[in-house]
Amino acid sequence: MSDTLEQLEAEFAAAKQAERELALLEKILPLSPRRALELATKTLDLYREIRDKENIPFALLFIANCHFRLTDYPSALSDVAEAQTYFNKSKNKIGIARCHRLIGEVHLRSGEYAQALEHLVKALEMFEEANDKVRIGATLNSIATVYLKLGSYSVALEYYLRILDEDESALDPSELAVYLNGIGTTYMHLNDLNKAHDYFERSFAINSKLDNKSGQASVLTNLGKLHEMQHRLDLALDRQLQALEIQKELGNRYIQAFIYTFIGSIFETRKQYELAQQNFYSALTIGSDIKSEEIRGAAFGYLGRLNFSLGQFTTAISYLESAAKCAEVTGQKSSQYRIFHFLSKCWQELGDCKKAMEYLDRYASLKDELFSQEKQRLIAERQASFEIERAKREKDIFRLKVEQAEKEMEFKNKELTVMAMTLVQKNELLAKLKQEIKAIVGQSEEKTAVIRKTLLAQIEEGINTEDDWKMFEKQFKNVHEDFNLVLSQRFPTLTPTELKVCSLIKTGLTSKEIANLLFITHRTVELHRTRIRKKLELPHSANLTSFLSSLGTDAR
Repeated sequence: MSDTLEQLEAEFAAAKQAERELALLEKILPLSPRRALELATKTLDLYREIRDKENIPFALLFIANCHFRLTDYPSALSDVAEAQTYFNKSKNKIGIARCHRLIGEVHLRSGEYAQALEHLVKALEMFEEANDKVRIGATLNSIATVYLKLGSYSVALEYYLRILDEDESALDPSELAVYLNGIGTTYMHLNDLNKAHDYFERSFAINSKLDNKSGQASVLTNLGKLHEMQHRLDLALDRQLQALEIQKELGNRYIQAFIYTFIGSIFETRKQYELAQQNFYSALTIGSDIKSEEIRGAAFGYLGRLNFSLGQFTTAISYLESAAKCAEVTGQKSSQYRIFHFLSKCWQELGDCKKAMEYLDRYASLKDELFSQEKQRLIAERQASFEIERAKREKDIFRLKVEQAEKEMEFKNKELTVMAMTLVQKNELLAKLKQEIKAIVGQSEEKTAVIRKTLLAQIEEGINTEDDWKMFEKQFKNVHEDFNLVLSQRFPTLTPTELKVCSLIKTGLTSKEIANLLFITHRTVELHRTRIRKKLELPHSANLTSFLSSLGTDAR
């Protein structure tokens, strides 16, 4: 069972740590953005009072998110700009990227698509650099939405599919369902209805498994539109009615209104005009109740076109003029363009040529403006296609470089291990010979004894020479460039011998092999290991070999 707002507020009041407070605010946000804003503002005041510079920008970013949810875009941009100043000072790249993403979302909602893309692409590059897969997927989804709004469906599809290319199995199921629904919508716009249907079905299956009613309703609505495009009107109507029932259960009147327009459109196609009109009226009533000019405009437009089809031109004009006013308020010029065309035809049918020409002129003027926007859209689409191809090439080059570097590292590691084992075997052999000669010294004749002592001295010279160690150390540094430097800086009490032992442990040698290589006893190596663990302050549960293996050039 999900937490209620009251439960979350109680937890928030009891929270002692900043991270816990911000995590609880994230849960409160979807339930009540206004209440989340109130609590976050008080939290920010506290952070400022105690000069918690680490958490101030995160609180500001959260407050910006609240303002975004409440459609107060100027306040959102102001808050995120202040947060970005803090993140820039602390060089927090993820924080900076999150700021760019939110700024992009604000521009997207405001219909400022060029600015939206600029910030979203910056955010994407930074999230990719940090390998933040969750935010990479969310940002790709936002970029895809921009191109959907621009009507650049092929480019939108490229970005949607990149989400799945990253690692579909790593995605949160609820997020994956959203992305699949978006891909299905894009294929539907591209008129590839079979693929659209497959993605909608996958999304619906995930939402059903999660018992996500809102997600199920969203997919059912899209399936209804798809079946209507296929002229499978009975199935289309069934899907829309299912979606409507779920939205009624959820109390989402905004979405209910649009579903009523979709149902009305199906009845109109079936020439059941009275039922069509009833559904359009239902949408209009909701639009008026919740004061949504977008919904009212859509309902007026549907009613106007329905009455035009029925030859009721005067009534059609009344509805269409109301629709035109709503479209002007919401800035939907493409809707105005279609409405002016219908109004011109209505007045022409009524024999008023002056009025017909007036709306025809307005229609033509908007047509030129929209044509110019379409040209800009096509330029943006071509630019985006170029950027996508460039990114793909760069990604391929980077992948090849990584693979080459990995192969070189693997070869160097093998070479280092072989060198170490060769030294171990040499010392083992010489140590054995030394012991054998020691056993017979003193039992032979004086001359033989001198020869054997000379041989013994030569063997002694060959065991564990400094040259051998220097050769090994040089190869070790080639493979693990900064290991000894990092280790000695972090743990300055380590002796030179202990540093040697650490290097050999990292290479993968056993205590026995290390003893042979350094020509010390196994017990001495174990003593060194104990002292090293103590100096590194490793708990009993920690593995020394694993710890040393994790240290490298990125350990500082």
